[in-house]
Amino acid sequence: MQTSNVVAGMESVQTTEHWQSIFENWPDVIPRRGIIVSKYGETIPFANFLISEGLLLVERDGPDASGTRRAILGYDSISMVKLASNAELSQFMSMGFQTTI
Repeated sequence: MQTSNVVAGMESVQTTEHWQSIFENWPDVIPRRGIIVSKYGETIPFANFLISEGLLLVERDGPDASGTRRAILGYDSISMVKLASNAELSQFMSMGFQTTI
């Protein structure tokens, strides 16, 4: 069981690094808008963001139900990012995506 915890921990670190890399390498041609789905199932729409080591600051267009316009979350809490962008797939390559592996 201890080995599975170590493997799960390494996968979590890798996933965290991948999310951080995506936000660090966000291309200028893609609007900084989307929806983050957290590992807890919370959806966080964003209209802009700032990055730091281990944390992401997202800004909403308007306040949420509790009156807040910004949220800070750890990259390790991100499960998915949804984008409404209709940009060509090739424009996402600077985020680390490629046509084939």
